[in-house]
Amino acid sequence: MRQTFAVMALLCLLLSTGCADFKDSDESSPDDALVSVNAFNDQIKVKIEPTAKPERYMVYWSWPKLGQSYRMRIRQQQTLAVLNSDQLNFSHEVDHDQSLSYIFEVLTPNGSVERFFSKLIVIPKDFVVREGQNVITENKKIFVNRFFISQKPLITQGHEVSIITNELISERGFIETFPKDSTASIGENGKAAGNLNIQAKLATGTLHIITRGQNGGDGIPAKEHLTRAQDGKAPGPGIRTCECVSCDSILTPLRIHCSCESIGEAGTNGQPGLAGFPGGKAGDGGATGTLKVEITDGTAFLLTTESVPGLPGKITPGGNGQAGGIAPQSNTACSGAPGKDGPPGPRGADGEKGELGKKGQICIFIASEGKNDCF
Repeated sequence: MRQTFAVMALLCLLLSTGCADFKDSDESSPDDALVSVNAFNDQIKVKIEPTAKPERYMVYWSWPKLGQSYRMRIRQQQTLAVLNSDQLNFSHEVDHDQSLSYIFEVLTPNGSVERFFSKLIVIPKDFVVREGQNVITENKKIFVNRFFISQKPLITQGHEVSIITNELISERGFIETFPKDSTASIGENGKAAGNLNIQAKLATGTLHIITRGQNGGDGIPAKEHLTRAQDGKAPGPGIRTCECVSCDSILTPLRIHCSCESIGEAGTNGQPGLAGFPGGKAGDGGATGTLKVEITDGTAFLLTTESVPGLPGKITPGGNGQAGGIAPQSNTACSGAPGKDGPPGPRGADGEKGELGKKGQICIFIASEGKNDCF
C-alpha cells in the first residue's frame, strides 16, 4: 500500500491537478480523488505563460478527475478539444492583449451536456518596437508585460515617456530622443529631450540610450530694403538765348549764335542708403532632458547611455544696405551741375548666435548589480 501511495502522489505532482491528500491506509480508494460535477467549476485552474515569440502566450488549463464516464468539451466560438476522463489538462497558444472566454462542458456518456462553466481570462499585453510604432507622437505611458526592442530605434521626440514592464528584452536595442539630424524650424529653439522613465523587474540583452536635444533652427534671414534712399534734386535748366548772326533777305537765319543768359541751379546728391536689417537670432539647442532607469534583475543586461545637447542653429548674416538715392541728370545746355548718386548703406549686423543645449541628469538603478548612480 505504501508503494501505491507513492505512485499516486507522483502523478498528482506531475499533472498539477490539485489532487486530494492520499493516506497510507487500507481504506483508501481511487474514488477519493474524484470531484463531483457540482464542485468542478471551482477546481478548474489556469496558468498563462509567455512563449519565446513576442505577442504570443500559452494558456494552460488543468482540473481534477471527474470519473470514468465523463468527457470534457472545451470551446470558444468553436470547439477546441473534446477530452476523455483521463485527460486532465489542455493548452492553447493565443495572441497577446485580449480577453478570452472559455466554455467547459461536462459531457455524459451519450454526449449530452451535464453541466457547463464559463471562464474569462485576460492575456497580457506586449510591446514590440517595430516600423509603425517606433516613433512616439505624444506623451505616453507604456504599461506592458514584456517590452521587446532591437535595432529599430525607439524615438521619443521629446515627449514625456514612461515604460513600465515586467520584462525588458533588448537585442542590441536603441532608444534616442531625437535623431542626430533633427533640427527645429527656422528661428525656433530646439526642443528638449523630455523625460524618459524605464522600470523593469527583469531586463536582458544590451540597450543603448541617447538623450539628445534637438538642434536649434537657423536664424530668420534678414529683411531686405524694398526701396532706395531719397533721390537728389535735378539741376535747374538755366536760360539760353540765341540770335541771328547772318540772315538772308527774308531774314532766314544762316548762322545763329546761342549763349546762356544764366546757368541753372546745381542738382543735389542722392541720399545715402540706410544700414541693412540685422539677421535673425539663431535658435538655441534643446536640453538633453532626464533619464531614469530602474531594473530589479539585470544580471544579463548591459546598458550604455549618452547625453548629447542640441547644437545651436547657424548664425544668419545681416541684410544688404539700402541702395543710395539717384542724382538726376539734365541734358539742357545751360542746366546746373548734377549731384552724385548716394552711396548704399552698410550691411546689417549678423544675427545673435544660439546657445548649446543644457545637460540633464541620468540616473541608473540596477538592484541585482548594486548599481545606483546619477550623473
